[in-house]
Amino acid sequence: MTSRLAKDATTVDAAILAMVTATHGPEAAAPQGPDLLAAAWAARRLASLATMRARQYVVQAREAGRRWEDIGQALCLRAPHDLSLRDVTLEYALCGVDAEGRACVTWRCPACARMVREYVREADPAAAEHGHAADCARAAGTR
Repeated sequence: MTSRLAKDATTVDAAILAMVTATHGPEAAAPQGPDLLAAAWAARRLASLATMRARQYVVQAREAGRRWEDIGQALCLRAPHDLSLRDVTLEYALCGVDAEGRACVTWRCPACARMVREYVREADPAAAEHGHAADCARAAGTR
């Protein structure tokens, strides 16, 4: 294990132990190691929370003007031959459905202050953004 990976693993172990102690009491975090079922639960919960937080950061990066491709590269996502990195990143960040049941990512455009819905697998990425104000400068830059 690289030293950075070892440090990260130690940090994760500490977070797991803290969750076990907070949820199951100090006896579940005995000196010989935590209760393994409690630790497994805490690790799964921590992974779920980390994924949720990562998706929030992805949406915030999009709101700040970052391109889906740049976000996907930062996350080390890989696109299969039939999808673009934009679509893979959007799928990772999916956070809801619209009134028609289509999966989308919703974010607030800082230029027009409107909620924008962005859809996966649109032939024209600029057409994938719905909800900008008619005079939105940011949307005009993608048209």
